[in-house]
Amino acid sequence: MASKVRVAMAAGMGWLGGKQEWTGQERLLLAEALVGVALARLLLLLPFRTLAPRLGNLGQESPGDLTPELESQARSIGWSIQAVARRVPWNGKCFTQAVTAWHMLRRRGMSGTLYFGVRRDPDQGSQQQFHAWVRSGSVAVTGGTGAGYSTLATFAFPGVPAGPRSGPP
Repeated sequence: MASKVRVAMAAGMGWLGGKQEWTGQERLLLAEALVGVALARLLLLLPFRTLAPRLGNLGQESPGDLTPELESQARSIGWSIQAVARRVPWNGKCFTQAVTAWHMLRRRGMSGTLYFGVRRDPDQGSQQQFHAWVRSGSVAVTGGTGAGYSTLATFAFPGVPAGPRSGPP
């Protein structure tokens, strides 16, 4: 599996379909999304009670406004995650996408909210369907807006201004 991904990336990311000429920035974003989706998939092995305290402020939401530049960044992050998640050989659905978006936004010092919701699936009788999505400002980064889902939990993560990192070089 990992060898398929390495070969695909070496072949100019043609495995993503569509556009064949990616800018350096797009390639980096796609590579970051690929690693993020893979690592987020591994997080499914952890009990939620272990993961939840690290996700942000439970029961809170982030502000709904971003600068146009940050909105563009949030959309690009969402695009890269969705492009990669559709094509990985493992389950790259809403949870892995949401956790990847959470990580990519935080890495850039951007605020956002991670949502977990539930709804009854009308096609499956009384069976519940769970969903996770991320919003940054007014941008639905992954998972849409959560329309039709009752929110079970929200985790707000504050933006941190990007600046020089402290510590050894």
